[in-house]
Amino acid sequence: MNQATTISQKIRLLVQERVAGDLGRLAVVLFILAIPTFLVTSNVRMAFDSLNLYRYGFERYNVVSATGLDMGQLMTVAQEFIDYFNSSQELLDTRVVIDGEQRDLFNEGEILHMRDVKGMVVAVHRLQEVTGAYILGYAVVLLLATRGKGTCKGTRALAGRVIWGSLVTVGLLGFGGLASLVGFDQLFDLFHVLGFTSGTYTFDPRYNYLTRLFTEGFFMDATLFIAVSAVVQAALLALVMWGIRRFLLKASS
Repeated sequence: MNQATTISQKIRLLVQERVAGDLGRLAVVLFILAIPTFLVTSNVRMAFDSLNLYRYGFERYNVVSATGLDMGQLMTVAQEFIDYFNSSQELLDTRVVIDGEQRDLFNEGEILHMRDVKGMVVAVHRLQEVTGAYILGYAVVLLLATRGKGTCKGTRALAGRVIWGSLVTVGLLGFGGLASLVGFDQLFDLFHVLGFTSGTYTFDPRYNYLTRLFTEGFFMDATLFIAVSAVVQAALLALVMWGIRRFLLKASS
């Protein structure tokens, strides 16, 4: 009976160790994947909130001529977009002066489409916050768990995993950036097919302002801005973490 109990306890301990090991490896993988996710969503959020990016698009694609709105009005519209994405307001309500008459800038279809876009933007915000919290929480738990188990062991391990996450970021976005340069039109169409209900995102530029304000070229530039920003940040992060690991290894030798 005692021998059977001992065997049962050993089996239970082995199972617990196996589960703990699997969970630990899963936590590491999630941490590495959280880094590119956090960097991309952070830059998407920054892009949507950047008046400078809106101005760049308006100037580069001659939106003043395309819409008949002056730059002051366009920047007011851009600020209303930013406020809309960061508020609890359900529908976008934008009024401008055209030919001396104040009127709604967008029709019902455009307003409903922007409601769908806002849903995606809010989802990006939440994903950024969740991944940021996970990265911070994982770092704290790892450092606390390895405290006293060797000179800066936890810090070196954390730095190494951050480097892996940064390299994954560079690899994924490098590939994605090349794909965008080669076939952005197809990727842009696929994004709309997957992200929106059919018929809710096609507009005739002769009768709407949304596609005149934000051209496909603008979205391509914004996508490249997001990708390049995230890659540069990941590269700098990897360089800093490499320096920290190298310093700690020298200090412990």
